[in-house]
Amino acid sequence: MRVTLNCEGTGTGILRYQWQTRRTDGEGWIPISYSQTHYVTSLEETGQFRCVVSNDAGTTFSSIATVAILEIITDPQNRLIPVGSTVSLTCTSSVSSGVTFSWTHAGSDVTGQSTSTGNTSILTIPNVMRSDAGSYVCTVRSGSLSVMSDRGTLTIYGPPIITTQPTGGDIPIGTSTTLVCRANGLGSLVYSWERNYGGSWATVSDGNTMSYTTDTTLIIGEYMYRCRVSNEAGSVESNATIVNVYGHPTITTHPTNQLTTDRMAVTLTCEGDGRGSIRYQWQTSSINGGPWRNISNSNSQSYTVSNFQESKQYRCIVSNEVGGITSNSAIVTVLKITTHPQDRVVAQGSTVSLTCTSSVSSGVTFSWTHAGSDVTGQSTSTGNTSTLMITNVMRNDAGSYVCTVQSGSLSVMSDRGTVTVYGSSMALPEP
Repeated sequence: MRVTLNCEGTGTGILRYQWQTRRTDGEGWIPISYSQTHYVTSLEETGQFRCVVSNDAGTTFSSIATVAILEIITDPQNRLIPVGSTVSLTCTSSVSSGVTFSWTHAGSDVTGQSTSTGNTSILTIPNVMRSDAGSYVCTVRSGSLSVMSDRGTLTIYGPPIITTQPTGGDIPIGTSTTLVCRANGLGSLVYSWERNYGGSWATVSDGNTMSYTTDTTLIIGEYMYRCRVSNEAGSVESNATIVNVYGHPTITTHPTNQLTTDRMAVTLTCEGDGRGSIRYQWQTSSINGGPWRNISNSNSQSYTVSNFQESKQYRCIVSNEVGGITSNSAIVTVLKITTHPQDRVVAQGSTVSLTCTSSVSSGVTFSWTHAGSDVTGQSTSTGNTSTLMITNVMRNDAGSYVCTVQSGSLSVMSDRGTVTVYGSSMALPEP
């Protein structure tokens, strides 16, 4: 925009005109043009001006005219503001007198919230809400002239939003786990961690980190953890997660004593309960208390034994990352005949006894057969031994005898013992 300065003098003779300028009071005047009218066409030319009018009789000076450019020298700045706070935007004009200020928000007038002093206007917004976000423009007016500031944008933000919740889990006693919590939000995000053990929350870390590593000295138990993320607008809590510190497993089902035969398979069962990776190992030992040894390929809750030759005891070891626990031992007893009835050669009219002994002494019953038919009333049993007594042997007592031992649903039969009966005039068979 061009500014026109006019100067008109009166007097006799030829009047001469000269325009002079200076920036501020106290500086020397500099001649710039020699006509009644002077045009100010650029910002560099603004300042104080006077006109010097002279003739042959002398010189006179006009009053000083000041040419100022109406402009914004301080624009409202972009601001990042939390909800509920107070924000001020400042606008400063190059001219301090005769000017008025007005403000707009997203193109609409803002009234009653600004104060102006001299060449400065301050727009104050208390208790900022999200609706206050957007662009603000300051307009300075002087007479018919006006200038607008650059936009100052308010960004209003609330508390953070948690995007990654911490996830706990099971850990062996003496170890640790790292929990991670992530949040999005504006402003300065601050993290802290809290733990609940026994019913109340307590801060365990305010080191402002997204991760927290649990203490290795925690005792066995369940611990709840959560993270709190805050900024200037407020704070938010994550979901609570559980970290279970566990010890060695417990055994809920012990293997039990079993009775079997040398032809029958037996399955032993051992069940453990606990955290972590539960592992099983079966062991065996002799009945008389020999050393325990691991059984290869026996790493499940059950173990099946077959082809017994002798009674043994078994146990399982249940372990995890913390340690192991040993089950009760279970004896697997093989029901078998340890003494079979022997072949006998006896004279007619004499007495003969046949003996059968079982590997099991309790809870067993004995029975005898002669040539496939039951023999009753002629045997006595004590513990694990049965004796069949035949008095006044007759020739029809000759033949094979078999002893059967029974315990519950299990039974085993002895080898045949043959009784040969001869008369008084009969020579004994050759041995």
